[in-house]
Amino acid sequence: MDRIAEIICADCLDVLASIPPDSIDLIVVDPPYYKMSSVWWDKQWKTEQEYLAWCSLWLKESSRVLKPNGSFYCWGCVGKHHNHAFFHLIDLAETYFIFKNFITWQKQRGYGTQKNWMFTREELVYMVKDDADTTFHPQYTDVPRTVNMHYADKEKQEKYEKSLKSVNKRVTNVWTDIKEPNISWNKKEVTTDHPTPKPVKAMERIVKASSNEGDVVLDFFGGTGATAVACANLNRQYIVSDFVSEYIEETKRRMIDVLL
Repeated sequence: MDRIAEIICADCLDVLASIPPDSIDLIVVDPPYYKMSSVWWDKQWKTEQEYLAWCSLWLKESSRVLKPNGSFYCWGCVGKHHNHAFFHLIDLAETYFIFKNFITWQKQRGYGTQKNWMFTREELVYMVKDDADTTFHPQYTDVPRTVNMHYADKEKQEKYEKSLKSVNKRVTNVWTDIKEPNISWNKKEVTTDHPTPKPVKAMERIVKASSNEGDVVLDFFGGTGATAVACANLNRQYIVSDFVSEYIEETKRRMIDVLL
């Protein structure tokens, strides 16, 4: 079978319709947040109800194409402009998936006013299709873990420390060690602006934790290609799409740098 490495310029529903049932190991998406950004594609819907009706369509299709042991991750944002669409999106998603965790990415750069707390967070919901046999590999930070047990006997202490799965702390559901993407990669200028780019490191963390080498990863809101880069770096197959042609061209150019 040919290796899957697709970068597609198309509407998400058209991409999903072309994918066979139960064929995707991991879905990672960063959909429009609904009037949280100034770009035109985040303001396509007149009401939140229209936006959520559209979300329901791609959520249902996501469930259809995901394998029974597959995982589903969806980025979102809460708090700004009293926008609660992401919470409602999660409620919809629980029609098709089982909720596992709510991850908060603490950004390094904040924004806001002098009359409110600085806004530095972005959210990531983690769900699965069937909780019985889901792929998950614990991830670890670069921070050394605290040894909780101390034995007077040196041999016992060494045996205990060797029994630990890692000398570093495990990654929690609050990510404080990942910075926002720089404005360039591989020393080449980025020509296309995207309001919510995700760091490759964050995408790699998700891909490592919830898939195996050779698995197929789907991202139908691919933006400028962080998921594609992560998959190429980690030997995963991928289908990445976006309906904005400028983002797809940026992704393709970026992948040339990665694959060379």
